[in-house]
Amino acid sequence: MDTDDDYSDFEPPALTKFTGDYFQSNYDEEDFESPPGFSEKDDEYDEFEDGDGDIVAAHDAELEHGWEFPADPISLDVDSADLEDTEPRHTERQQAEAPLGQCPTIKEFPRRGAGAPLHCAGTMAFKSYKDKLPDSENMWAPFTSRIDYEVAKWAKLRGAGSTAFSDLLAIDGLHDALGLSYQNSQEVNRIINQKLPCRRAQFKHEEIIVANEGFDVYSRDIMECVKALYSDPNFSQDLIYAPEHHYTDPDKTIQMYHDLHTGK
Repeated sequence: MDTDDDYSDFEPPALTKFTGDYFQSNYDEEDFESPPGFSEKDDEYDEFEDGDGDIVAAHDAELEHGWEFPADPISLDVDSADLEDTEPRHTERQQAEAPLGQCPTIKEFPRRGAGAPLHCAGTMAFKSYKDKLPDSENMWAPFTSRIDYEVAKWAKLRGAGSTAFSDLLAIDGLHDALGLSYQNSQEVNRIINQKLPCRRAQFKHEEIIVANEGFDVYSRDIMECVKALYSDPNFSQDLIYAPEHHYTDPDKTIQMYHDLHTGK
């Protein structure tokens, strides 16, 4: 059976670009764990001249460290009965997911004390955070001064790429004139990742095999993310501390379990 026409209009789904999360809206390469075998020498690639074709080729060959199994040819011999069986399942899924886009019916927790602040709390969250800094008397810690902090803030939130920022700090006399405690973007990231309390969960890298093809996957420990969010006082007004029951219908017969506070 000729099935070429069945796939003539097929288009692969578009990839969703990662644009940030609750912790940060822009990430540099230094924020992600490097794949096995990666070294800082790989950064030298940007410094190659256009005429260094042999060097570039050798560099690209060195980066081919990932495992990838040769894919088998795709068979187009598809039974039409199998295609027909998937149509009812697709319809059932659409019907089941339709209520998820609507505002749920919410049943609040019956006890008012759930999630309320404890009156016996001896230390405020901001003071507890301050006491964990290496220099609690310095209001700009872990940076040494306001200029030290403001330049790092600009570099992370509004500045150019990490390479451009490192090149800027490499200008003779600029680092000493500003009195900065870092000399490049890597040192800024090290201060943020290692000296700030309540650090956000770090990305972990692993290579997984799907359909005999290797993929680099970056992930975070979900429990570490929950701890970081709930321990940051800046998010206190946006977090829900009391459990709730969510339902897709006004009669409260179909319950939804789609968020951290909606479990049983």
